[in-house]
Amino acid sequence: MEDIVSDVIHHFPEEQEKLAKFRQELDEKLLGDLDSPSEITPVTLELEKQMVYSVNDAILDKTIISKLQDVAREKRRLNKTYAELLDRVQHFTKDRNDYSSYLSEQVSKAVIATLKPNEIPSHVLHSASSKYPLYNLASFGTSIVLNARKTQLRGGIASYEFISKDVAYQFAKEIGCPIPLNADTVVPSAAIKPQEHIVIKPLTQANSKGAYMVKQADDILDLGRRKPLQDWTELEAGLREDLEKGTVTEDKWIVQELIYEDAERTQPARDLKFYCFYGEVALILEICRFPEKQFCWWNAKLEQIETGLYEDKRFTGAGVTPEQIKFAASMSAKIPTPFIRIDFLKGWQGLVFCEFAALFPGEYHGLTDSIDTWLGNCFLDAEGRLMEDLLKGKRFEEYWRVREGLKGELMAKRGGATVGSGKCQSF
Repeated sequence: MEDIVSDVIHHFPEEQEKLAKFRQELDEKLLGDLDSPSEITPVTLELEKQMVYSVNDAILDKTIISKLQDVAREKRRLNKTYAELLDRVQHFTKDRNDYSSYLSEQVSKAVIATLKPNEIPSHVLHSASSKYPLYNLASFGTSIVLNARKTQLRGGIASYEFISKDVAYQFAKEIGCPIPLNADTVVPSAAIKPQEHIVIKPLTQANSKGAYMVKQADDILDLGRRKPLQDWTELEAGLREDLEKGTVTEDKWIVQELIYEDAERTQPARDLKFYCFYGEVALILEICRFPEKQFCWWNAKLEQIETGLYEDKRFTGAGVTPEQIKFAASMSAKIPTPFIRIDFLKGWQGLVFCEFAALFPGEYHGLTDSIDTWLGNCFLDAEGRLMEDLLKGKRFEEYWRVREGLKGELMAKRGGATVGSGKCQSF
């Protein structure tokens, strides 16, 4: 907060003397000791140390749950104290008649940018909503977690059905997007026969869990465990282990064409993951998995950027085209959800659809604050645009056709009526 105020004051020399006095009086008011204003640092470190000790005690104590609850209460208390401290700064500046209203406004703006959404008092929000941007309060990580909670409350959100890969492939076909051969057919493990140039993956798991890549009979890779397999017998053993250990929850698998980056079938295709916010693409993650896993981030302006994730495994990717960004954006605009990650394989014949990721779009905890905030605002803006379109009567016809087809299949399996328009091959 002080850095923001200092930047502002630098352009107003007449305020610099007042700022020096302001800092001194602020130390006195908040710390109570003018001779040692830096005491707040060791105090904070001591509090953090005590919380670490509390966690360690909980790990060694049989009453671990009650101990962790104590730590959680202490954390909430400290967060509340810090929020109240920052809020007092605003009142302090407003009460001083010798400070300009401009300085007070900038202090309030800095404080609001520092607080979390649940820390902003109602009296501050009333003025902040009309006077100050609340940009920094958005969070992509928070939006993803709240989306998961909405699913718990409502039993599923739009795009939830796309967790099942065969349904996702059916939707991709519905809108004319290329998919790998046999990608929308589901079989039990017993029906998987030895063959070459295929990928085997479970119906619903993500992050390569339970997935296998077979180039040739003696060139098989367990993608989930990141280890090579000698032959088909080891692959079958891996499938059994995935089911026995619960890595894969259902004996339902997709055996699809292996997409290559080159027509000579020497290099498997790299991944292109488009972070889409209802008709707009914000980020693209390019992943080259062979010979080692490497990552490259792009924005929609085709600029390479840093996000805080995978910085130790970066490479200079080949990127995407404006047409590919436009296609991914148009694809997401056909799905009534504010955010969805659309994954493609960059094959020699062009982009081939891979899967959707909406509820669990990979890692987000390591994103820098600025990227997390930016994507959080993209999420909120997409929610608003989606609501406007729904109120205007947008129908999302391709999405509903696939959904109604899915309903028809489920009813048929349960002995009920069949919906004639059903097109999903399996579920």
